[in-house]
Amino acid sequence: MTEQDKAEFAHVWCASWSLYDKVVTDDVLSMSFEALCQYSIEQIKSALSHHIRSTSAGQFAPRPADVIKHIPSSPHSQAVQAWEQMNYAIHRVGAWNSVYFQDPLLTLCITKLGGWVKMCRLTEWQLERLQNTFIDSYLSLAESTHSEILNTPLLGIIDNQNRNQSLPVDVMAVVSEQHQCRIKQQRMALPTNNKPLPFNTNN
Repeated sequence: MTEQDKAEFAHVWCASWSLYDKVVTDDVLSMSFEALCQYSIEQIKSALSHHIRSTSAGQFAPRPADVIKHIPSSPHSQAVQAWEQMNYAIHRVGAWNSVYFQDPLLTLCITKLGGWVKMCRLTEWQLERLQNTFIDSYLSLAESTHSEILNTPLLGIIDNQNRNQSLPVDVMAVVSEQHQCRIKQQRMALPTNNKPLPFNTNN
């Protein structure tokens, strides 16, 4: 945003807070603008709309960190999307099947936290408690990982039992498009010679 956007920002920020019967002070408004000035006013308005519609965070007046979470391309937004993709796959794919994520950081994060089968065996309560740890781990990996990551399928129970046969595995790939997830089945060979696996996301 630029100085010319201050008036519009003040309008939408104060309007969003008024939904929660709160009044924004000049100091809070100034600090919020400074915290979000690297983003466009269109991004701010879209993110505020997402926050207000959220069934969890949307119960509270938005703060800059809440807005940043909903801005595409921000590290925290990517971490939240990764968390949502993992949850989607846990409920749609399950521990018995192998899964492939387009995001290699997501694959690495799941591996660091114990693996695909372990994630699938967590209760809903345990998953909820894991969310902050997952996001922190994802952000840490994003900051520390600078080289190309080998992206591989995360094997389910069946393929783990058969992995010594060196056969291709049928994976349920989680394809994310415009924040919507879908499942695409494809047969994939396990990686060799440390080369990333090709994957076709087309229909």
